[in-house]
Amino acid sequence: MINLSLAKIRELHGGFKAICDNFAMNLTEFETIFTSNEATFAMWDTDNNGLIDAMELFAGLIIFADSKAEDKLRFIFDLFDFNEIQSLSIMDLEFAIQCVVLSTSKIFGIGQDINEAEITTIVRTAFHDGVRITLPQVLKWSSMTEEVRLFFNIFRMEGPQMIS
Repeated sequence: MINLSLAKIRELHGGFKAICDNFAMNLTEFETIFTSNEATFAMWDTDNNGLIDAMELFAGLIIFADSKAEDKLRFIFDLFDFNEIQSLSIMDLEFAIQCVVLSTSKIFGIGQDINEAEITTIVRTAFHDGVRITLPQVLKWSSMTEEVRLFFNIFRMEGPQMIS
Protein backbone atom coordinates (compact mmCIF):
# COMPACT_ATOMS: atom_id res chain seq x y z
CA MET A 1 0.00 0.00 0.00
CA ILE A 2 3.05 2.27 0.07
CA ASN A 3 4.02 4.41 -2.94
CA LEU A 4 0.49 4.65 -4.32
CA SER A 5 -0.38 7.64 -6.45
CA LEU A 6 -2.33 10.43 -4.82
CA ALA A 7 -5.10 9.81 -7.38
CA LYS A 8 -5.39 6.20 -6.18
CA ILE A 9 -5.43 7.32 -2.53
CA ARG A 10 -8.21 9.82 -3.35
CA GLU A 11 -10.14 6.98 -4.97
CA LEU A 12 -9.65 4.78 -1.89
CA HIS A 13 -10.66 7.65 0.39
CA GLY A 14 -13.84 8.09 -1.67
CA GLY A 15 -14.56 4.39 -1.16
CA PHE A 16 -13.98 4.81 2.56
CA LYS A 17 -16.41 7.76 2.76
CA ALA A 18 -19.03 5.76 0.82
CA ILE A 19 -18.82 2.79 3.19
CA CYS A 20 -17.94 4.25 6.60
CA ASP A 21 -19.84 6.89 8.50
CA ASN A 22 -17.17 7.56 11.11
CA PHE A 23 -13.37 7.78 11.35
CA ALA A 24 -12.75 4.12 12.10
CA MET A 25 -13.01 1.00 10.00
CA ASN A 26 -13.24 -2.67 10.83
CA LEU A 27 -11.57 -5.56 9.01
CA THR A 28 -14.51 -6.15 6.65
CA GLU A 29 -14.63 -2.49 5.61
CA PHE A 30 -10.84 -2.42 5.25
CA GLU A 31 -10.85 -5.51 3.02
CA THR A 32 -13.67 -4.06 0.91
CA ILE A 33 -11.91 -0.72 0.38
CA PHE A 34 -8.31 -1.88 0.07
CA THR A 35 -8.69 -5.51 -1.05
CA SER A 36 -5.94 -6.16 1.44
CA ASN A 37 -5.49 -8.90 4.02
CA GLU A 38 -5.81 -9.30 7.76
CA ALA A 39 -2.05 -9.03 8.31
CA THR A 40 -2.03 -5.54 6.80
CA PHE A 41 -5.05 -4.59 8.92
CA ALA A 42 -3.26 -5.85 12.05
CA MET A 43 -0.33 -3.52 11.36
CA TRP A 44 -2.74 -0.59 11.80
CA ASP A 45 -4.83 -2.12 14.62
CA THR A 46 -2.08 -1.81 17.21
CA ASP A 47 -4.45 -1.78 20.18
CA ASN A 48 -6.17 -4.95 18.90
CA ASN A 49 -9.69 -3.55 19.22
CA GLY A 50 -10.78 -4.62 15.73
CA LEU A 51 -10.78 -1.04 14.42
CA ILE A 52 -8.24 1.17 12.74
CA ASP A 53 -8.13 4.94 12.68
CA ALA A 54 -8.86 5.93 9.09
CA MET A 55 -7.26 9.34 9.50
CA GLU A 56 -3.95 7.75 10.55
CA LEU A 57 -4.17 5.26 7.70
CA PHE A 58 -4.84 7.85 5.02
CA ALA A 59 -2.25 10.25 6.47
CA GLY A 60 0.35 7.49 6.21
CA LEU A 61 -0.67 6.54 2.69
CA ILE A 62 -0.44 10.18 1.64
CA ILE A 63 2.96 10.77 3.24
CA PHE A 64 4.40 7.71 1.49
CA ALA A 65 2.65 8.32 -1.82
CA ASP A 66 4.61 8.64 -5.01
CA SER A 67 4.31 12.42 -5.23
CA LYS A 68 5.92 15.75 -4.38
CA ALA A 69 5.84 16.91 -0.75
CA GLU A 70 3.73 19.95 -1.63
CA ASP A 71 1.06 17.76 -3.23
CA LYS A 72 1.07 15.51 -0.17
CA LEU A 73 0.65 18.51 2.13
CA ARG A 74 -2.25 19.76 0.01
CA PHE A 75 -4.00 16.40 0.27
CA ILE A 76 -3.42 16.17 4.03
CA PHE A 77 -4.80 19.69 4.40
CA ASP A 78 -7.94 18.66 2.48
CA LEU A 79 -8.26 15.46 4.51
CA PHE A 80 -8.24 17.34 7.81
CA ASP A 81 -10.40 20.26 6.62
CA PHE A 82 -13.40 18.61 8.25
CA ASN A 83 -15.72 21.58 7.74
CA GLU A 84 -14.59 22.02 4.12
CA ILE A 85 -14.04 25.76 4.59
CA GLN A 86 -10.47 25.85 3.21
CA SER A 87 -8.92 26.42 6.62
CA LEU A 88 -7.87 24.40 9.63
CA SER A 89 -8.10 25.19 13.30
CA ILE A 90 -4.93 24.87 15.33
CA MET A 91 -6.33 21.65 16.81
CA ASP A 92 -7.01 20.27 13.31
CA LEU A 93 -3.40 20.97 12.30
CA GLU A 94 -2.06 19.39 15.49
CA PHE A 95 -4.29 16.35 14.92
CA ALA A 96 -3.07 16.06 11.31
CA ILE A 97 0.55 16.09 12.44
CA GLN A 98 -0.15 13.53 15.17
CA CYS A 99 -1.79 11.24 12.60
CA VAL A 100 1.18 11.59 10.25
CA VAL A 101 3.66 10.76 13.01
CA LEU A 102 1.59 7.84 14.35
CA SER A 103 1.07 6.37 10.89
CA THR A 104 4.76 6.68 10.10
CA SER A 105 5.65 4.83 13.29
CA LYS A 106 3.15 2.07 12.42
CA ILE A 107 4.49 1.72 8.89
CA PHE A 108 8.03 1.35 10.21
CA GLY A 109 6.99 -0.73 13.21
CA ILE A 110 8.62 1.56 15.75
CA GLY A 111 7.33 2.88 19.06
CA GLN A 112 4.06 4.70 18.96
CA ASP A 113 4.65 7.17 21.72
CA ILE A 114 4.52 10.64 20.25
CA ASN A 115 5.32 13.84 22.02
CA GLU A 116 2.02 15.70 21.71
CA ALA A 117 3.40 18.59 23.75
CA GLU A 118 6.22 19.05 21.25
CA ILE A 119 3.75 19.07 18.35
CA THR A 120 1.62 21.62 20.19
CA THR A 121 4.67 23.81 20.82
CA ILE A 122 5.79 23.65 17.18
CA VAL A 123 2.33 24.58 15.89
CA ARG A 124 1.48 27.21 18.49
CA THR A 125 4.82 28.95 18.06
CA ALA A 126 3.72 29.82 14.54
CA PHE A 127 -0.06 30.14 14.93
CA HIS A 128 -2.13 31.71 17.70
CA ASP A 129 -5.30 30.41 19.35
CA GLY A 130 -8.49 31.13 17.50
CA VAL A 131 -6.84 31.69 14.13
CA ARG A 132 -7.90 29.64 11.08
CA ILE A 133 -4.95 28.38 9.05
CA THR A 134 -5.12 28.37 5.25
CA LEU A 135 -3.35 26.07 2.82
CA PRO A 136 -0.86 28.75 1.70
CA GLN A 137 0.01 29.34 5.36
CA VAL A 138 0.54 25.61 5.94
CA LEU A 139 2.75 25.33 2.86
CA LYS A 140 4.84 28.34 3.88
CA TRP A 141 5.08 27.19 7.49
CA SER A 142 6.08 23.67 6.39
CA SER A 143 8.82 24.99 4.16
CA MET A 144 10.24 27.17 6.92
CA THR A 145 9.89 24.82 9.90
CA GLU A 146 13.00 22.78 10.57
CA GLU A 147 11.10 19.89 12.17
CA VAL A 148 8.88 19.46 9.11
CA ARG A 149 11.80 19.67 6.72
CA LEU A 150 13.74 17.17 8.85
CA PHE A 151 10.78 14.78 8.83
CA PHE A 152 10.72 14.78 5.03
CA ASN A 153 14.50 14.38 4.86
CA ILE A 154 14.54 11.44 7.29
CA PHE A 155 12.25 9.47 5.03
CA ARG A 156 14.10 10.59 1.90
CA MET A 157 11.11 12.40 0.55
CA GLU A 158 11.36 15.63 -1.34
CA GLY A 159 11.05 18.36 1.26
CA PRO A 160 8.63 21.26 0.96
CA GLN A 161 10.05 24.05 -1.16
CA MET A 162 10.48 27.53 0.23
CA ILE A 163 7.43 29.58 -0.60
CA SER A 164 7.71 33.35 -0.86
